[in-house]
Amino acid sequence: MLRRAKQVFQYVLYELHDTFGDKLELEQELLVDLANIVGYIYNMESAILRTKKAIQETGEEKNQLKRLYTEVYVQETMEKVITNAKHALLAIDENDSQLQVRATLDKFLHQVSVNLIPKKREIARQLIEEEKYVV
Repeated sequence: MLRRAKQVFQYVLYELHDTFGDKLELEQELLVDLANIVGYIYNMESAILRTKKAIQETGEEKNQLKRLYTEVYVQETMEKVITNAKHALLAIDENDSQLQVRATLDKFLHQVSVNLIPKKREIARQLIEEEKYVV
């Protein structure tokens, strides 16, 4: 999913630069969307790396819940990446281009979407069982 998020950013940047050229720097609202996407990517990667480190240090079994938290967080953040990407790409004037761009973004999201309900239920089950917030 992280790799897909980075591809989405590259795609959005390319499409916006193709449309606005050097004047993209004047499009502050679009730059905010791009900055949001970069922030989401950074946060996703940080969460993944922290979880991998914990697993390496104390094992998979002790970090099952942390892994679930990370998987849910990354999926939900990927949806935010796609939302910001769609918002930014609405600035493209041509209707055909907008349809193609949206279809491409939907394809990115579809390729990485997972059913989060079982993961969230497992998190809830473990929290209820422990009777406290578990990290």
